[in-house]
Amino acid sequence: MKEEIREKDIYHLYQPIYDLNKFEVIGYEALLRTTQSDNPEQVFKEAKKEGYLYWLDTVSIQKAIHKFIRTKEYRQDHYLF
Repeated sequence: MKEEIREKDIYHLYQPIYDLNKFEVIGYEALLRTTQSDNPEQVFKEAKKEGYLYWLDTVSIQKAIHKFIRTKEYRQDHYLF
């Protein structure tokens, strides 16, 4: 990646997590994505190398939570991973 990730470049996809005994959704895993790279692993490697991994983790967690509570999937009895 040629430039540092900006907060506006970060977004998440929400993967459902199922209770296989009941086949019910119990929560969602927030998967980090960016507009700058198709490879999330590379984003984290670059952030670690360039010294902004803590910032990336913090911004990612905050955005994942704030966005999730505004989605149609949000329910208070669902977990966010």
